[in-house]
Amino acid sequence: MRRIAMLLIVLPLIGSAQNRAVEIGMTRGHVLKMTGAPNGYFADGIRTKAFPRVTVGYVTEIYDRRVQGRKYELRIGYQPDESKSRLNPPLVVSELRFVSDKLMPASQLLTASIEAGRICARGCEILSRGDRGLLLRSNGKEKFFIEVSAMTQFGTGEEPAVRSLDDTAGEITISTIPPFSFEKLTKLGDWPRN
Repeated sequence: MRRIAMLLIVLPLIGSAQNRAVEIGMTRGHVLKMTGAPNGYFADGIRTKAFPRVTVGYVTEIYDRRVQGRKYELRIGYQPDESKSRLNPPLVVSELRFVSDKLMPASQLLTASIEAGRICARGCEILSRGDRGLLLRSNGKEKFFIEVSAMTQFGTGEEPAVRSLDDTAGEITISTIPPFSFEKLTKLGDWPRN
C-alpha cells in the first residue's frame, strides 16, 4: 500500500515537467532536464528535425506544447554567458518565442503562455509602438519585454501591426532587450487587466 501511494504522488510531478515555465537566463542544461530533448530546430525560416549543419542566422530549439486543446511551439534561443566563464561559457536562454498554430486575440495568446503570465505576475505596461505594434514591459525589478506580433508566413510580406490586445496575434517574443531608443512608446494600459 505504501508503494502505491508514493507512485500516485510522483506521477503527477513527472507529467507536469513539460508545462513548467522556461526563464530567461536559465542554462540549456536546466532546460533539457526540465523539458527533455527538443522536437526540432528553427533556422533561416525553416523548421527541421535535426540540428542544421549550415545556417546563416540564429538557431532556436523547438518544444511543442498543448494548452487548453490548442497546439503551440515554444522556440528557445540561447547565447553564451561569458560572465560565468570566458573560455567555456554556458549557453543560457536569451529569447523565448511562443508561436500559436492559429491566430487568436493577443490577450488570449498572452494568457496561454506560462512564461508571459509569470513575467507579468506583478503587472506589465501595454505600450504602443505605432506602426510596429504592441510591446509589454514588466513592472518587476528585472525588466522584460514581450513583443506581440501577428506573424505571417516567413518571407511572404509585411505583417499587420497588432495595435491592441483585442487584435489577432500569432506570436509573442520575450527578451530582456529593450526596443530601439528612438521609438516613441505610448502607454495604453496594464496587463493583466484588473
